[in-house]
Amino acid sequence: SERNRKMIARVELLYKVASNYDKKKHLLSNLERTLLNNIKNTDILFFSGSGTINTRHMRGILGVLAPCVIAKIFGKKVVLSGQGLTPMNNTIMEKYIAKVLNKLDIIALRDFQLGKKVLERIKVNLNKVVLGIDDAFTTPVEDTGKIKIPKNAIGINISKSIKPKMYEIFYLLAKKLKKEGYNVVFNYFHPKDKEEALKCSKGKFPVVGFVKSTEMAYFYANVMASIGMRYHSAIFGLGGGSPVINIYTNQYQYLKLKAIEDVEGLEDFTIDYRKISVDVLFKMLQRAMKSQPNIISRIKIEWTKKE
Repeated sequence: SERNRKMIARVELLYKVASNYDKKKHLLSNLERTLLNNIKNTDILFFSGSGTINTRHMRGILGVLAPCVIAKIFGKKVVLSGQGLTPMNNTIMEKYIAKVLNKLDIIALRDFQLGKKVLERIKVNLNKVVLGIDDAFTTPVEDTGKIKIPKNAIGINISKSIKPKMYEIFYLLAKKLKKEGYNVVFNYFHPKDKEEALKCSKGKFPVVGFVKSTEMAYFYANVMASIGMRYHSAIFGLGGGSPVINIYTNQYQYLKLKAIEDVEGLEDFTIDYRKISVDVLFKMLQRAMKSQPNIISRIKIEWTKKE
């Protein structure tokens, strides 16, 4: 796309300037100069977060890898931490990703099983790879007083990627759960998702938004179970010890959730949005609340050992 072409051109300019910084830094914006100055004046670049490295996600690739390339141009050590790596489908981009990753000093993966297989396939030196810990398992639980959680709460996380049929399904599911003695709380992670969450609730059920990750940790530690549409809701649910159901609406979401499935053994609790209905989701929640506590206990023990 034109947007991607412009992005690539700008990143290539950053690389050229970094190679001859003192003479060419005037070509950059103030923000870009600040980025390069910060990298140039550090000893080690520790780059954490910023999503999944995947050939389907150009912004994710450049956002993660560009600072790492710049750091290596400046001769700095680089630790890339907390990234997910999922199956790729573009040979040219795979080669680029592998070339960059092979220049780094340490790669810490949170989706160690699937991510390591991906790195092995694209011929990244596995001696650089270590096991990382997702911050959902280490984020402290904080009651800020802003997040109200009723008894017997079920959380339904809403994202911008929601499909038209899902609004009514989630609303009717909330009504069914209410009849069964549960209290549904619709929630969202980003302000841009708020409108979708409000549409699902129709003013009949509470809607909360999270400002801080500690609030997410508090929420997921205090609900009986949750349904989510993001990697974050799935992993914070596990971190908080609450059973989770995961719904994906596209291939990118599916691959991110698959990384959790493969490591944690939750294959039966992830579903394509085209297959959902009120009854299907209700039965999945029942199964999750019955069987997942044992899985979650094992996961928390394993992650505590890793920590």
